[in-house]
Amino acid sequence: MRDGWGLATDGKVVFGSDGTSTLYQIDPESHQVMRMVPVKYQDNDVRYLNELEYINGEVWANAFKVSCLLPPSSKC
Repeated sequence: MRDGWGLATDGKVVFGSDGTSTLYQIDPESHQVMRMVPVKYQDNDVRYLNELEYINGEVWANAFKVSCLLPPSSKC
């Protein structure tokens, strides 16, 4: 992760965003990136992900300058 635009946790893993279209899964103890997940809508990258929240088993993100909240299976 280059910058820290948003962080959230499920109590086991830290989820992070750096303003790109990638959602990072981070080990909370070692701070190592365990997995990188591209976020897309209609086959297009969703950039500027920030302000992450973990709600009912899903990571939600705000896309900066877009009036839409994005769950993993986005329908915005």
